[in-house]
Amino acid sequence: MSEIKRENEEQITSPAAYIDFLSTVAAQNGTLSLESISRLAQFQEFDENDFIDLLKDLRNQNIDIVPDEKFLPKKDRLREMRKSLRQFDIEKENCSEQSRNEDPLRLYFSDLAQTEPLSPDEERDIIFDIADGEENKIEELIESALFIPAALAYPLAGKNMLYLDIVQEGNIELMSAAADFNYELNVSFYAYAAFRVLRYLLTLVDEEELPQKIPAILAKDASDYLSEKKRFFDENGREPTESELSELLKIPEERISAVRDVLAELNKKPESENQPESNGDTKEVPSDAEKQLSRQVADLIAALPALESKVITMRYGIGFEHAMETEEIAKILGITAEKVKQLEKDAMKHLGN
Repeated sequence: MSEIKRENEEQITSPAAYIDFLSTVAAQNGTLSLESISRLAQFQEFDENDFIDLLKDLRNQNIDIVPDEKFLPKKDRLREMRKSLRQFDIEKENCSEQSRNEDPLRLYFSDLAQTEPLSPDEERDIIFDIADGEENKIEELIESALFIPAALAYPLAGKNMLYLDIVQEGNIELMSAAADFNYELNVSFYAYAAFRVLRYLLTLVDEEELPQKIPAILAKDASDYLSEKKRFFDENGREPTESELSELLKIPEERISAVRDVLAELNKKPESENQPESNGDTKEVPSDAEKQLSRQVADLIAALPALESKVITMRYGIGFEHAMETEEIAKILGITAEKVKQLEKDAMKHLGN
């Protein structure tokens, strides 16, 4: 069982023993902390249905589940976290020396500090609204819960993986939790999401299964590189030169070279791996790099705030029949064209462009 460091090291031997401990705390305080209840995710024998049953019991006892102070995205707390994470070489290496504004941790925490977690009453109200059919409020609920993966990932960061990579995986699981959550039950979504995210992250870290990452600053370029390269070949019957791609994509040749090198590295096969012989039937099969890039671009976009994600997918035709103009997006989303442009700009900043 994975352990998380905490101030009071209660001896946890079984889910039943820990639930007894939580019951005592709840009886004394009338509330339970989000961090404490999420620790049940450490027990593999305690499954999701067991957790939902516990949440129902707490609801019937009128026990609220509230975020701990150190869970909340306060500026002072985020500053301490960022400073602490710098102890790991891998975090230092990914901190820009050119500009504070390019520091990915600083940028992410700056955005996170703008989110305001819901109170238990506000959380119940929005869950009631969603249960009544207002599904558009799911995005609002997810955005308000982005502090959960950030807090849960912090104790799990280490020398072998980036904190923000772990957070990104947690954000994706948060969205999966929102899709799976039964809003009719009237139990705490925050608690359910924290349980789901922590269980997923513990498994991920234990098995060291974080996928190889394309640097975020190159991910969008790489996606455009592959699509433009294919389009050029289809039209001209030959591969484009780096100079031609640079002109088509409007980015420097140095970045074209960097993208090419990253994709080549991802496509490398072990020397012992035999390639299947061709039978003369040629089908266009995506390369390993294209599959990895497709997954990563989807993950990067999924980790964006909800409106930014919508704007980017519509603007570039990801999952839609065509790429949309600013005015078309504004009409669909019911916002101004200026707001669409600002959201696109913010999204591209988050994606590393």
